[in-house]
Amino acid sequence: MAYLQIFHSSWLKHNALDQRLDDRTIYAKRGTVYDRTGKTLAVSTLADSVYAEPNRLQNAEETAAKLAAILQLDAAKLTQRFKQGGAFTWVKRIITPEQSKAITDLQLAGVGLTQESKRHYPNGNLAAHVLGFVGIDNQGLAGIELAFEQYLKGTPGRIVTETDPGGRQLPDGVQKILPSKDGQDLVLTIDQTIQFIVERKLDKALKDTQAKAATIVAMNPKTGEILALASRPDYKPETYDEYSPLNWRNNAISNVYEPGSVFKIVTASAALQEQVVTTGEQFVDPGYIEVQGNRIYNWDGGDGSEKGNFVDMVKKSSNYALISVGMRLGPDRLYQYIDNYGFGKRTNVDLPGEESGVIIPKNEVRTLDWATMCIGQSIAVTPLQLLTAVAAVANDGVLMKPQIVKEIRAKDGKTIQAYQPEVVRQAISPDTARQMRYILEKVVSEGGAGKAAVPGYRFAGKTGTAQVAGPSGGYESGKCVASFVGFGPLDEAPIAMAIVLYEPKGAYYGGQIAAPIFSEIMREIVQYYNIFPAAKPAAAGEADKNKPSALLAIPNCLNLTVAEATRLLREKGFTVKTEGGGERVTDVSPGVGALINTGGSVTLYAAKQNPLQEGETWVPYLQGKTIRETGELLAQAGLSFYPIGSGIAIQQEPAFGTKLAVGSTVTVYFANRPPP
Repeated sequence: MAYLQIFHSSWLKHNALDQRLDDRTIYAKRGTVYDRTGKTLAVSTLADSVYAEPNRLQNAEETAAKLAAILQLDAAKLTQRFKQGGAFTWVKRIITPEQSKAITDLQLAGVGLTQESKRHYPNGNLAAHVLGFVGIDNQGLAGIELAFEQYLKGTPGRIVTETDPGGRQLPDGVQKILPSKDGQDLVLTIDQTIQFIVERKLDKALKDTQAKAATIVAMNPKTGEILALASRPDYKPETYDEYSPLNWRNNAISNVYEPGSVFKIVTASAALQEQVVTTGEQFVDPGYIEVQGNRIYNWDGGDGSEKGNFVDMVKKSSNYALISVGMRLGPDRLYQYIDNYGFGKRTNVDLPGEESGVIIPKNEVRTLDWATMCIGQSIAVTPLQLLTAVAAVANDGVLMKPQIVKEIRAKDGKTIQAYQPEVVRQAISPDTARQMRYILEKVVSEGGAGKAAVPGYRFAGKTGTAQVAGPSGGYESGKCVASFVGFGPLDEAPIAMAIVLYEPKGAYYGGQIAAPIFSEIMREIVQYYNIFPAAKPAAAGEADKNKPSALLAIPNCLNLTVAEATRLLREKGFTVKTEGGGERVTDVSPGVGALINTGGSVTLYAAKQNPLQEGETWVPYLQGKTIRETGELLAQAGLSFYPIGSGIAIQQEPAFGTKLAVGSTVTVYFANRPPP
């Protein structure tokens, strides 16, 4: 005993103190994530968590039963935990306000509540694959939440108290509080309004095409800033654990696929840059080309001898012509431009899980491989890689690094770090980029991407349709990837966009199903950006007959009877088609406010609707309304109103025509732009 007291007294004293100390972590509040306009995308709020001090419980079984009933827990397992004793154990982290009140009302000895930081995503699943999600201990597990964890997480604090053997705090015991330090804020390049537009159209496209998955990415080609990024299937970040991990996958950067004819942009620009072809060179296309004894046909299966210059060949997406000029390049020069455009390596966007794509090593490539690469086969890319490459064509040949974060800010609003646009390299010359913009504008205005056009505006782009590669080589029968990549308006070129639909059912060509989505999105974006139509001037000597007809905005005819809407549209000079057997108009294509030429076609959709039951009401059409007008319309319908933003209504959830119980809440998003 004397030995212990003399030689180990310090150790014994320290060990005894450790046994009496209750050390708890104070979790820091994570930084807020904003979009580029200052709208909140992710924020931390306080929520209650319930804990127990087993040594102080009066009746472990009774306490466990009461808590389990409120918290939906297994009472037997909870009882077992309590009977193990101890000074502290979590019962359940992050509970609802209703559960918190019910536990407080019970006044259970040895049971307490403490507040913890809870991550809240006010827009539900909006930009889920950008934002990611956090775990129960407030740690980033995916997306921006993971990539910028060191900035967002803050520094945890501690509460240290000295307790007796029963877990009760000693009145004169040790007590130390080390406060936590909140995390820093992030400002993303994402524009919430454009993200809403993109996701709404993406959901519609998924429904219309029954595609297995889909991705849309929008970028400013001058800066590399990502303005919107959306994938389906998706998830709600706050309840991520209720979804399959496959839903968490960000297809824009993690999914590789053969791009098909969109990749002809790379081949054509390389051939022009290396002067192995000119825009005016004439071709006679027999409908196929033979490479090493393999006959590669054009996508349309045509077998006639079609004549035209190189621009015409790109417009019709001729496999013959693009492989021909690619063969002139040779593998060394083709691989040089594949590298120039950034394929085969990560873009290094600040998001986790990015793939580098798949390229056959140059020293292993066969002539047939090299030939099919020219038309977007035998090479695999991510949607973001492809968009970044095409954006370089819009940006005078300058390849930019994709950027997702604009700033890191302190809590006082002071900028800690600002991210500037980063040039990767000059992929092609400005002159070659200009020639490619001319060709790709022709593809939209006269070629196979006609459904991507927006009347009154100049856009450029290219469609793609590719077979799905099988796991053991070859291609899977009946499975395709449809895509469109484009940019514009060409007078300003504020946005480049990639649209990819994986394994659609029914129609599967990119020009049929991906190009129209581009048009629909861009119709809304040019209005949001206040870019007014500017018809391209006629060439010298052209007669007035070539002058484009006047553009008219489609009036709001939603909820009118089909007969009333048809009469209204015809009076305005539109031609009208109708679909569905319903009595009233439930949707219009192109959308209300879209600008189309006089005499253009408008399709009215009149879905059959079941009659309202007692206590039910319809959601009215709100787009284009002011906040006051929106509130009045919803009040008339017996619905509550939750506004986000200011200005003019651009989106509503639930959608127009949805049946709701009276008293339900409708969320409406507003943006500062004039109504159409």
